[in-house]
Amino acid sequence: MQILKQHRAFDPEGIFLGDGSCLFVPDNPNYEGSVRMLFDADNHPVSSETVSAEKRAKCRWRRCYKLVSLVHTNRAGDYFLFAGLSVQAGNVHEGPVLWGMVDGFVEAAGRGSLA
Repeated sequence: MQILKQHRAFDPEGIFLGDGSCLFVPDNPNYEGSVRMLFDADNHPVSSETVSAEKRAKCRWRRCYKLVSLVHTNRAGDYFLFAGLSVQAGNVHEGPVLWGMVDGFVEAAGRGSLA
């Protein structure tokens, strides 16, 4: 963190992007912490309880994790620095994980340290 601050790698505006993406793995229960979820043809998760039978026929069960990433950039999008990364069970919502990463980043870097 100190080296990045020393080289002014962080933009003073402090723009961060968060993302939660599914990481698919083979259907093997030995992948600790992975879960099986139902996905549509575009690999978006769907609820097996609320999806219609017609749509469910086009879906498939897949084992996955959720990759949650926090990226820092500037307004022009000239660069991207990973500020945090976490691998969770596929059914975990990325919101609380991202907020935890932001809090951890601010704690490590210091509030207002990007300027």
